[in-house]
Amino acid sequence: MPPFTYHVFLSFRGKDTRKNFTDHLHRALKQEGFHTFKDDNDINRGKNIGEETKQAIRQSRVSIIVFSKDYTSSFWCLDELAMIMEEHRRSAPHHVVLPVYYDVNPADLAKQMGSCFAKGSAEMEIVGVWKEALLQVSEIAGLVLQNGYEARFIQDIVEKVRSRVTRVPLHVPSNLVGVDHHINRISSWVLQSDECSSASNGVLAVIYGIGGVGKTTIAKAGYNLSFDKFDGSSFLANVKEASEQHNGLVNLQRQLVMDVSGNEGGDVKINRLNNLHEGVLHVRDAICFKRVLLVLDDVDEVDQLDAILGARDCCCRGSKIIVTTRHESLFRRSDMTTKFRVEPLDETNSLELFSWHAFEQHHPLRSHVKHSKSVANYCQGLPLALEVLGSSLANKSIELWESALEEMETIPPRKVLKILKISYDSLENDHHRRVFLDVACFFVGMKKDYVVNILNGFEISAAYTIQSLMDRYLVTVDEDRRVRMHQLVRDMGRAIVFDESENPGERSRLWRQKDAIEALRESTGTERVRGLSLNLEEHGHGSPDEDSSRKCLLRLFRWCRKADGSRKLPDGMMKFQTKALAKMSRLRLLKLGHVKLNGEEYKDLPRSLIWLLWRGFPLKSIPQAWHLEKLVVLDMRHSCLKFAWKGLKFLRELKILNLSHSHDLVRTPDFLSLPSLEKVVLKGCIRLLEINKSIVHLKKLAVLNLKNCMSLRRLPNNFELLSLEELVLSGCTNLDLPIKPWKMESLKSLHMDGVAVNQSHKKKLTSLSVSVLPYSLLPETFTDLSVLESLDLSGCNSLIWLPELPRSLEKLNVFHCNLLRRITNLPNFYNLLLLSIIYCNELVEIQGIFKLEPAGEDAIELINQSQLYHLESADKIEVTLINMLTSTTMKASSLQILHECGISNLYLPGIELPSWFHHQKEGSFLQFQVHVVPGHELCGLNLCVIYGYDDSKPSREISVDRDWIEFVARITNQTKGEKWVYYPIILGIPEGNNEMLWLSHWKFDKGLIGSGDKVDVSVQARPLVVRRCGVHLVYRKVSMTHVKLGSEKGASLEEMTISDYAKATGKIKPGCNLLNNYVYSGCSMFYIEEEGEPKKHLFYEAHFFS
Repeated sequence: MPPFTYHVFLSFRGKDTRKNFTDHLHRALKQEGFHTFKDDNDINRGKNIGEETKQAIRQSRVSIIVFSKDYTSSFWCLDELAMIMEEHRRSAPHHVVLPVYYDVNPADLAKQMGSCFAKGSAEMEIVGVWKEALLQVSEIAGLVLQNGYEARFIQDIVEKVRSRVTRVPLHVPSNLVGVDHHINRISSWVLQSDECSSASNGVLAVIYGIGGVGKTTIAKAGYNLSFDKFDGSSFLANVKEASEQHNGLVNLQRQLVMDVSGNEGGDVKINRLNNLHEGVLHVRDAICFKRVLLVLDDVDEVDQLDAILGARDCCCRGSKIIVTTRHESLFRRSDMTTKFRVEPLDETNSLELFSWHAFEQHHPLRSHVKHSKSVANYCQGLPLALEVLGSSLANKSIELWESALEEMETIPPRKVLKILKISYDSLENDHHRRVFLDVACFFVGMKKDYVVNILNGFEISAAYTIQSLMDRYLVTVDEDRRVRMHQLVRDMGRAIVFDESENPGERSRLWRQKDAIEALRESTGTERVRGLSLNLEEHGHGSPDEDSSRKCLLRLFRWCRKADGSRKLPDGMMKFQTKALAKMSRLRLLKLGHVKLNGEEYKDLPRSLIWLLWRGFPLKSIPQAWHLEKLVVLDMRHSCLKFAWKGLKFLRELKILNLSHSHDLVRTPDFLSLPSLEKVVLKGCIRLLEINKSIVHLKKLAVLNLKNCMSLRRLPNNFELLSLEELVLSGCTNLDLPIKPWKMESLKSLHMDGVAVNQSHKKKLTSLSVSVLPYSLLPETFTDLSVLESLDLSGCNSLIWLPELPRSLEKLNVFHCNLLRRITNLPNFYNLLLLSIIYCNELVEIQGIFKLEPAGEDAIELINQSQLYHLESADKIEVTLINMLTSTTMKASSLQILHECGISNLYLPGIELPSWFHHQKEGSFLQFQVHVVPGHELCGLNLCVIYGYDDSKPSREISVDRDWIEFVARITNQTKGEKWVYYPIILGIPEGNNEMLWLSHWKFDKGLIGSGDKVDVSVQARPLVVRRCGVHLVYRKVSMTHVKLGSEKGASLEEMTISDYAKATGKIKPGCNLLNNYVYSGCSMFYIEEEGEPKKHLFYEAHFFS
């Protein structure tokens, strides 16, 4: 904030108010202790009065403008006004403007100024500056003296000044990076008028996000931009921390009342506040009759807000409350809140913010680029960490930077962890804290359902606990349903565990390889150890006695093979004694990778295990003496197991059994001893011969994955698992499926790629994967899948035509269906359908969406008559086309017409824009005004665009896989506020230095574009360059005759109008109609009758929707 010499600058018309009102106001301000600038007292005679005034304005906190009857007739006053408003714009919110209307109505000012300017005694440039200043000041709420008392009016002004002078803007760092859009959104919401606000916006806004992401900074910046627009304001910092202090909430109430009232000393009653109930009454009195802006920073419980304010409906109309919190679900949806989520910075902004603090410039020094990027990557966009580390590394040598980077991996910066730990401390109970530490140490990157199953073994509601962690941004779940955690949040959790003891064996969790190896090798583990993770595949293999772990890091663990093809352990594999684990009697979570235990004390191993993940388990079977009665998840992927265990092993709590890629496994265990199993994964067990028939007795089994069990020939008789929801048989190439329909009522997902299909379950199947089918047409039975939601046909290279699919379909994958040409009646395309259709090289039509077809004779005749191009036949045209939907390129040997979204498109090589396009211009933008021909009505326009490669860049062919292609046309009716945006699905690509012409027709319903309307047209063709564009308006009388461009098929689509298409899709909206990349329809050409003589024009029906 700049230093101020004056509290107040007074601007007034001397002959109107110098000796009365302004004099009284000046005296009142002085009596209140405000240092006030008034020209007849403070300007040194003989100096340049203009410069002196400007300096005084800049050095004042508040400018009071006293508008009187003759104020606008004084050029001197208007100059002062312009200077004040310039300073207000330049240094807002530090310079406050307060208009005062003395015996004058604010609405009359413009009239007074107009009559003054009409005299012509001032230059027009100066007049423009004055008018702009007057317009700006009229938008600021002021004080008006009508028929009231001057003394009371002056007292009101003094109160206003007091509130403005004492409400100083909050400190915000000068180099803010990547938060402007957040600040602008907050500021727009704050200043949104009541008339513009919807009921859902309400009075309350919540800024939420992970700790250290910049919520407080954004709230401060938004507050600074807006607080002087309100009658009162208050920023309550660190509400959570303050509420934990003695009388903390009462102190916050006291601060709020004093801030809003502008009384720094405070009323005696307010100073004596000692309970919340009395404080709520004072808060209500302070805010119920004033428009106030309140910010409550770092609120952890909604009770804190209610305790400070009481009922939020007591706020005066127009008031705004902003809350910052780490807790996303702090407020219910019914609270009518507006939520603003703050995400970590991206890579570019992270590097810039770090550079400002490390180098005091927006980019790193050339010698420090690599190290700076490493630090920025470590911080993962967290502004607090970037600022702390940047400041700590400033002016340090490269050697110290490298040392600091190495240290960060084990000892994260404490200042950052302290801020992040606030969220951990705010968790509801110790159960939630323990789960957070478990996730931080063991479960990041794992499937959420998998983690929940494990944690449920602790007899807690794991789903609720995970949601609580997500609400506080301690944990997130990505699109693949995997548990994620910001690296610094993870490090914070691990630091909490690390601080439990200097001795690793006495910590609750061992996740670091070094600590786990020490505890196992030295047998220093104790009953305090709750979880242990040691994966030697990550560290290579070798003896723990080797002098350096660096050698381990440089080698990858590899399995060895015996002569018969089965697995054997590699020589020198790291081995430990079973007694080392036996000492950890309360061990619940055990994750091992390619570790061997020596000893016979398996019976003494911890009986409390809930999760056992042992990749590369070295034995042929699990020892019978190992007590695993509490086990919930048994995960032994890539093991040496030949069979799970000998005889029966009763594991009543076991829910997940995963023996994937156990290549020596020949049979499954007896499932009668595993009654709670919900998921069995035997993927890649290539020697598996049979599934134990007892599997049919599992009442809870929901998932069975037998993918690539190539030796499996049959499933048990009566394979009727009523609870099964997902069955994966893909790659079971020798499997003979039952001929009769399966009676699996719950089955929703069936994957049987490469399996001979005789008959499949249909009634309730929601997911089906049948890639690599040998059919050219899908069997008719597919239409019976009435509830199918997901269909994967990837790699069906014989498939030519896709028939009508169930209307329930939400996801369709047809990757690499190389011969697929036509898809019929694709359901839900405009609503729910997720379509993946990459590399279908021959696809030319999705019915109702788009169609690419050769031009007919009528089209060729039309092109010739319109002087677009001289064609003897369509076969003489060769054009390279890129399909954005399929990411493929094709060489069209004849003229092709693209129908989509009611628009038809032609691409022609190496020609110029026709002269009959009356509106045309060099470049990618043109503007014109519409003039309607008498007796005709405007029904559309032809758009013609010439484009080619950028001459300033090396010429090369465009690749849909390599280049970012943005080909879009925008037509805007500036008069009516309508906008249409169109992204063609197929683009014509120019050859070499030649240019390409794109011609399309846009048809508009009556009234969308009319006489006198101003229309803008812009085209982007990135990475190509638009050379010239033109528009030809199309008019019509009452009658039109259709001319068909191609085949008879799809004629009904080609005749649809905008209104018809809008009704069919429900997607059209007034104002802005955005055509998404993959939304398409049909179209046709038209004859246009003019003066009774039919003339042909290209005419394509255009439909747009958002």
